[in-house]
Amino acid sequence: MRKGTIAFVWLLSLTGGVGCFAGLWAMRSGDAHKEFTDNYEKAWKAALGAPLKELAPDAKEELAKVPGWRRFALRREFKKLDEKHRNTYKTGLETKFDQQASDFRKKWRQAVEDFTDEPSIEAIVKDEKQVHEKHRDMLEKKLLPIDKHFRKTYPRTRLALDSFAGYSVFRSKAFRQRLRKQSIYLHLVDDKAQYKKRIKTLEDTKPNTGTPLAVFTLDALIINSATLESPPGVVVMLIDESRGADAILADRRALPGIGNLNRKEAKILFQPESPSDTLVRWARHKYLPDIPSDALESVDDDPEENKNAKTAQDKILERFKAALKEPTPKPTAYVLWQPYVSAALASDPNAIVLADSSHSKQPVIIDVLVAQKDYLNKGKGRDRVKKIVRAYLETLSEQRDMAALVRHDDPNLNEVTARDVAGGIRWKNAGSNFAHFGVKPDDQFERMEKIIDRIADLLVKTEAIGEEKKPDAKTFFDSTILASVEKFWKGGSGGGGVVRRDFEPVSGEKLDPIEFQTGSAKISSISVLDLDGAADKMKASPEYYLEVQGSAKGNTDKDRELARDRASTVIEELRQRGVAGERIFTAVNYHASDAKPIVSFLLLKKK
Repeated sequence: MRKGTIAFVWLLSLTGGVGCFAGLWAMRSGDAHKEFTDNYEKAWKAALGAPLKELAPDAKEELAKVPGWRRFALRREFKKLDEKHRNTYKTGLETKFDQQASDFRKKWRQAVEDFTDEPSIEAIVKDEKQVHEKHRDMLEKKLLPIDKHFRKTYPRTRLALDSFAGYSVFRSKAFRQRLRKQSIYLHLVDDKAQYKKRIKTLEDTKPNTGTPLAVFTLDALIINSATLESPPGVVVMLIDESRGADAILADRRALPGIGNLNRKEAKILFQPESPSDTLVRWARHKYLPDIPSDALESVDDDPEENKNAKTAQDKILERFKAALKEPTPKPTAYVLWQPYVSAALASDPNAIVLADSSHSKQPVIIDVLVAQKDYLNKGKGRDRVKKIVRAYLETLSEQRDMAALVRHDDPNLNEVTARDVAGGIRWKNAGSNFAHFGVKPDDQFERMEKIIDRIADLLVKTEAIGEEKKPDAKTFFDSTILASVEKFWKGGSGGGGVVRRDFEPVSGEKLDPIEFQTGSAKISSISVLDLDGAADKMKASPEYYLEVQGSAKGNTDKDRELARDRASTVIEELRQRGVAGERIFTAVNYHASDAKPIVSFLLLKKK
């Protein structure tokens, strides 16, 4: 009895333990089953939330991760979830494809309207944060027809340039509108002033990589053309000349004057093969015969692929600002262009200009528009360039305030800085272009052949190019484009539609003359109010026109150049004060040796 009872109790305990274990196992198995289905549901929710970025979960792949004896039950659960979400996912994915296509169209339309970069299919489909690699082919198929449509409907001419304020007319809304009315569309390609790259794209005749039009400083065009067998383009228009927009700066405590750079320990930081390079060459030729070659330190742009790439101008400005904080500054000069010049001068009272592009009697930094020879000689290229040049000159002639245009082009500039920037640039209007290119010859304006030879001679003397690489000035520009524009010109600023002989002096009204520093084109401080008065008079009397008469003491070439520079300075100041360029004419006078250095005015009205 005792043994049987014990056996029975033992058996009963064992059975209860097995049951308890079985219950625990069933609970644990159920938890695992729920965990798998929950994870599958989460995968579906992630896919539904971002169908373009995430793939729908694959039941076969997920079941392969599960022990075989569990797969049967989970397969039914996964199938239910697939049936629940699959159509919603497909609809969501199609919606995302449609959204991408819609956004792509909007970006293309904006690019066509603003002359900016078109959207890149490759950049969109390879964006890992937005598109799963298995969706790329389908997305590309959606975008390609849109891309082809815009390229065919709005064929764009590529024009290489950079963010320099002198090119603000090209980026203006008025210029774009003029061209769009003629079904002409540009693509403004900003290459960050990389002139080596720019000359290569000017040489490139492929439609999607070449730039049939490009902006250069004339010196950079000559230097970079010298690296090729023959120049790939010709100058078709002058844009502007730098008269203070490029400068050599320093800390007054170490370098109070440009001549202080003539020593061994001196150093000049500049951007090679740029306007800064040419300004340094001019300064060395004129002021710095003793500065050693190893004193020149070139600063290049960071490679574009760098995440936080900086331009050479940014890096030079940063180094200058850091040096200004040093208690004992080193004799180092920094070469910058606007608006970096203004930023440097505003950063510290010890920052000064040692020399700038206004100090040369004849301009050495001149911006030009260059057209690819192949483009001019094929198809509709020449006709298109004519329309572009004409639209540019018409837009320029209507500008009332160049400082306002510069500020609109770069909203980061305040009003004072914008005026400083604009004040260092002399834009070349239609009349001066016609004169420079010999379309309407005028002895007051230096002819293109002479300009090209003069700058090339400077580059040869400073060993930027060899004598054998000096360009043939006669074939380095093409005057036929401007000649065609002049025939139909109705704009102002010296254009064919408004000429001096159509006007007569206004009797009984005079404006006070503008005084200048002796031997200089810099306006005397006492004449600022007189400039304001002249501008106010012109704005109050819209029927009046104005002849600006530049003066010099003699009749030499230097005197004529000085008189012209004085007149140009006053004209630019008047334009910045809101006087339209087409209401102003220029003249050059010569006086006896005791005459004051002035610019005088003659009020005119139509006959």
